[in-house]
Amino acid sequence: MRPEIGLNTDVLRDNVRAWREHAHAALRVVIKSNGYGWGFETIVDVVDDLVDGYYVSDVDEFREVRALTQRSIATLTDVTAHDIAAILEAGGIPSVSSADAIDAADRWANTRGTRAHVRVPIRSAVGWSGIDVTDLSDVARDLALRALDVELSSHITEPSLEAEQTAAFDAAIATFQAAGVRVVGSDLASSLPLATHVASYSHVRLGIGLFGARFGSRIGVRSAIDVVAPIVETIPARGQRVGYGLARAPQDGYLTVLRCGYGDGFPRIRVPFGNVLATGMQFTTIHTSAPLAGNTHPLMNGETDLDTLADAAQTSVHELVVGLGRRR
Repeated sequence: MRPEIGLNTDVLRDNVRAWREHAHAALRVVIKSNGYGWGFETIVDVVDDLVDGYYVSDVDEFREVRALTQRSIATLTDVTAHDIAAILEAGGIPSVSSADAIDAADRWANTRGTRAHVRVPIRSAVGWSGIDVTDLSDVARDLALRALDVELSSHITEPSLEAEQTAAFDAAIATFQAAGVRVVGSDLASSLPLATHVASYSHVRLGIGLFGARFGSRIGVRSAIDVVAPIVETIPARGQRVGYGLARAPQDGYLTVLRCGYGDGFPRIRVPFGNVLATGMQFTTIHTSAPLAGNTHPLMNGETDLDTLADAAQTSVHELVVGLGRRR
């Protein structure tokens, strides 16, 4: 007796269409960490005809995804000089920050009499790959002498810093262009900043929004994750204690115990969420006005608000989606 955890592929495709219509920019899907736990092959198979390309974490992920699609694939983390040629040869867009990696990309381009397409990330905080803002001018002068077509990229690390980090990124673009670097693209908006406004750069990075996170916006996306749990028992609610802690049931209606808990990837609810009263490692208890029909009950479906559920569990929507994907 276990819950069924699945991905609604029709909803996933609808979500991509909704984000694309909102963005008005080329859309690459972020499928790092094995497609947020749901599998590279699963995600690529569903969305490949709807997207302009993908972002992956590193060289190992690039190799796995390259076998699944001919779309463009860019790495989010730096590629070492040792792997640059292989990534470029396979049509990838490697992230480069070090002098050695830039040299390697330039050598590859000159050997073939062409230009290499690379991604140069601007570091907005420690914890992300890229070059520091203090090094922008030196790197820009160096890149201007190379046979490289450059995409510039950065990351909004926190909503309250968006204005500051956007201004820094715009200044970096201006620095590179003034130095004579051939800037062929730029991206700053991941799902969260994209939810609040239309993108003003050439590309957007759609990650967690793919699964239905919308961060309070009115973008027409839904949860693509379904969780259906077996019903263990149903008993009248009479004010009993429920689950861990001090929670009590109402004095009317019914309590239904479902075989699904945080051991299965469904998060432990910390504050009220719908009719969920308590979540344990294996079981979740809900309250209803009448007994439920059938042997199973949906804990998550297209009507579930992922952001609200994550807030109720006092976790991030990213951890919620990855946790369910890895335990499906």
